[in-house]
Amino acid sequence: MSADVGGGRRRSPQERDRAEKGEDADRAADPEEADGVVPRPWVGGGDEATDPGDADGGDGASDRDAHAAAEDERGERRGRPVLWLVLSLVVLAIGGGIFAFLTFAGEEPSPPARAAELVRAAEVQPARTLMLSQTGFVRPRAEVEVAPEVAGRIERVGDGFVLGGRVERGDLLIQLEQERFEADVARARAAVQRAEAALAQAEVDRGRQEELEARDFASEAALQQAIVAVAAAEGDLTAARADLTQAEIALADTVVLAPFDALVTAEAAAVGQLVPSGQSVGTLVAADAVEVLMGLTPGDVDVLGDPSRAVGGRVLVRATDTTTEASAEAQGVLLAQGLVTEIDPRIEEATRTIALVVTVADPFDGEGRRLRIGELVELGLPISLENRSAVEVPPEAVKGRDLVWLIEDGVLRRRRVEPLDRLEDRIVLRGVAVGPGDLVMVSDLPAPFDGKRVRVQEEEPAGAASPGGEGAEPSRADPDADAQRGRAREAEAAAAAPGPGG
Repeated sequence: MSADVGGGRRRSPQERDRAEKGEDADRAADPEEADGVVPRPWVGGGDEATDPGDADGGDGASDRDAHAAAEDERGERRGRPVLWLVLSLVVLAIGGGIFAFLTFAGEEPSPPARAAELVRAAEVQPARTLMLSQTGFVRPRAEVEVAPEVAGRIERVGDGFVLGGRVERGDLLIQLEQERFEADVARARAAVQRAEAALAQAEVDRGRQEELEARDFASEAALQQAIVAVAAAEGDLTAARADLTQAEIALADTVVLAPFDALVTAEAAAVGQLVPSGQSVGTLVAADAVEVLMGLTPGDVDVLGDPSRAVGGRVLVRATDTTTEASAEAQGVLLAQGLVTEIDPRIEEATRTIALVVTVADPFDGEGRRLRIGELVELGLPISLENRSAVEVPPEAVKGRDLVWLIEDGVLRRRRVEPLDRLEDRIVLRGVAVGPGDLVMVSDLPAPFDGKRVRVQEEEPAGAASPGGEGAEPSRADPDADAQRGRAREAEAAAAAPGPGG
């Protein structure tokens, strides 16, 4: 049984228990209330509500206001996460819009874009020849020492036997005094005559003994002695004739003649000089040809292939000395041309190279500068590249050891290349990374990179006027460039002849 308090009905204990259980369920469903925000419960059924725990009975209107405020606070807290989510999405959308505007709408930024750099370029050309270059020392093909085989005093010196002179085969070099040797020959001849007479007497004695022995007037022993005497006389005659031959040879050795056409590279003979047997008084080298050993490195062998292919190839021989101003001007001048005649079967231990024997005919003839024995010369063996994949570029196009910058549609492309030969005016490359007709950069950019845009500078016409106008002094020819072009023409001419690589 319940009673009304303050104009309302008082709840029974069962109703209060049910109300408390319902409030606990609401707290479990609302985490904010579980944290300590607990609105005051109210019970209704009329216009007023009372809290059974209120000693004074409470005011129903106050309870409803407190409950309403708690409900509003709980609703605000439940709506805050949604509000933060919406605000975050709005911020992200604004940031994405700004980024897209700066990225895609920035095709025309306020500062003007930097123009592509202007560079010089060269067209890759097919390589027709490759020059294998090495240095070597000129050595004589034949060299002899001038020395008499007998001792004597020099009586005469040949006119051509002077330092740097030329002598032909059979020319007189030196002649010793001959009186003593002529006397030895006369003595030997007399001995031969005596031996011949003794042999004749022995033969006569033998004939007489044979006749007496046939008549039984002489013993057989006497006949045997006569036969032995003939044999001894024959031996004496042979020895006498040998002594005569030896004396005649000694007399002939007093005259020393040139064994072949030669150049005198050393001479130390004078009239009246006493020369012991075998002492050298000069040196001769064959004048018809000299030899130069051209060492092939492993890289040269790789380009050439089988070294035997070089046999018969023409070799350009140039000067390398720069000791004086005059020789410096003549550096690189073509001195002669040689032929590869043979291959040294040995491998040089110091350099690990295979030597080609280059023979130069008539090295001391001609109007130009002659070759010198022992001179260091530059050898160039042209190799034909007609049937090989090889190209050539200016030296400025190769950066470092093996890098070139290829220009494709105004964009730089990095290419690694394999140089085969480096000359002053060109570099020959294996035609793998670049090919004929490609454009390569020859300018030196500070910091090139793959993909950099460049502009190629156009070449001026051949007849373009100089900056100085009509009155400007014409440019002088570059002697180095002319020499390089001359070498290239010589190499092509040499390679055109039958030779290695053709």
